[in-house]
Amino acid sequence: MPVLISFSNWQPCDEVQQRWLEVTGNTVDGLGEAEPRHPTPVMWRNPSIIPFGEVQKWFAARSNTHKNIAKFGKTGEAGDRQLPPVANTRADWNAERWTKEVKVAALAAGADLVGIARMQPE
Repeated sequence: MPVLISFSNWQPCDEVQQRWLEVTGNTVDGLGEAEPRHPTPVMWRNPSIIPFGEVQKWFAARSNTHKNIAKFGKTGEAGDRQLPPVANTRADWNAERWTKEVKVAALAAGADLVGIARMQPE
C-alpha cells in the first residue's frame, strides 16, 4: 500500500537539503522586479548555470541507478510498460477541441481539476 505524505510536514532528505541553496522561488522568479522577463530556468539545464544544479545532479545520479528509469533514459522503454507508438497522422483540431480532449484525458488519468490558459511568452 502506498505511503501518503502530508505536505504540511514533509521535508526532503538530508542529502538533498545539503545541496539546497538559501534562495527562494520569489528571488529566482523575480518577484518585485519592475520589468517583465522570461522565467529563470531552475532545473534540467546545464547544472553549472542553474541555481539548483547540485540538486539536479543528485536526482540524476540517483534515478540513473534505478534500472527502469535508466533504461527509459537510454531507450525510451518504460520498464514493463511500452510507450504507445507515435500517431501516423497529426490531429487537426481547433482550440476548443484541444481543450475538450486535454480535459477528458487528464480527468481519465486521475486529475481532480483541469484548467487551460492562454500562453503568455513572458
